[in-house]
Amino acid sequence: MRQRGALAGRLHLARLLSLDDDAYAAEMRGLEADPSFARLKACGVLTLAPFSKAAFAARRFPGWRLAEPAEGAGELLDAASAESVLLRRIGQERFRECFLEGSGLSRREKARRCGVSEAESARLEDFLTRLWVREELAGPASAAPATGVSVVAGFVVADGRPALRFFTREAWKGRWRIDERGLAAAAAALPAADAETLRRFAARLTHTDKRKATLLKVLESLLEAQKGFLVSGDPADLVPLTQRSVAAAIGSDPSVVNRLAANKAVALPWGTEAPLKALMPSAKDLAKVVFAELAAARPELSDSELCLLLRERGVALSRRSVTQYRAELGLGRRGSR
Repeated sequence: MRQRGALAGRLHLARLLSLDDDAYAAEMRGLEADPSFARLKACGVLTLAPFSKAAFAARRFPGWRLAEPAEGAGELLDAASAESVLLRRIGQERFRECFLEGSGLSRREKARRCGVSEAESARLEDFLTRLWVREELAGPASAAPATGVSVVAGFVVADGRPALRFFTREAWKGRWRIDERGLAAAAAALPAADAETLRRFAARLTHTDKRKATLLKVLESLLEAQKGFLVSGDPADLVPLTQRSVAAAIGSDPSVVNRLAANKAVALPWGTEAPLKALMPSAKDLAKVVFAELAAARPELSDSELCLLLRERGVALSRRSVTQYRAELGLGRRGSR
């Protein structure tokens, strides 16, 4: 029975890891509509902890760069507007805490923390909605991406460093934290059947929340490992990175990273999209890229001469490997390519 329960949990997590952001957001909305969710929140057992580094950007289609959330705000907001006055009263830090990161807060709570009325809080919410809609509709639409691949995030370069931007606010608004002591106290005050329902729901919510936390760790690991490439855009700056090493860096299992990377993609700073696996190239993949560029640029060189020149560039390949790579890439021999 224990094996059966563990297997069911792994299968459920595998399904969650395969979901795109829209499907995952729908899954979370279904949980948040459950009566047990409202009960846990009312008891103070359940709280939303925003991701400290989460920032959002409007999705751009291939060929567009990512826009910062505030771009275009000047056309909707001027120094004399009511929204501008409110923003100055609240201050940047409080505004970010309550309106940009605090999506789990009620309008009344936002108003209380910021020292404004509920009507003024509603005015700011309406302004942010208009701004996000404007960003989403900016630029011409293009063909839908290939089915089965989900673009979950984008990389931008800010102050000379790469940073993450997310597209689906509902999927990335934060993590639901459950106070285990509070859960035990709430369950103790209920009939046995209701208490068991509450505990099962809490376990399901925690399990479902693992998808976003795990994917965030993978994205941050790739960001750190490939920061040189993300800033320069030069494929020569890519470093070898295996799924096993990424799994070790985030304290997970390689099969989890493999499942996440199977159908996920990211937007790159220069406006193109790439599968997550493209940021985890093997040493062989990178050697192939260097070899292909060199073989195309120097068609007069033999395999042995290419082998020597590659070693000068820090790529140690045997002549047999050079011949194999040339065949795999469809390149001819010396004088015929």
